[in-house]
Amino acid sequence: MRKDFPKNHRTKPSLRVGFLVGFLLLFSFSMVRAQETRAPKASFVEDIFDFKEVVEGEIITHAFTIQNDGNETLKILQVKPG
Repeated sequence: MRKDFPKNHRTKPSLRVGFLVGFLLLFSFSMVRAQETRAPKASFVEDIFDFKEVVEGEIITHAFTIQNDGNETLKILQVKPG
């Protein structure tokens, strides 16, 4: 035992609370990051497609590619036209 510390040396309550708060913050940030990495994440190869001029009555189509950049299954449950 070191001689410069008294036998009944205790850490200050505010120091203990500070360590506890710091630990809880670090723990909560790591939990949030873990949840983010396991989530699905949809991204589009292209956001906008310009059909240019269209003749009335002409049928035109375009396929937008959606990819999953996340680690979980991406489920597309509903699509609405813009």
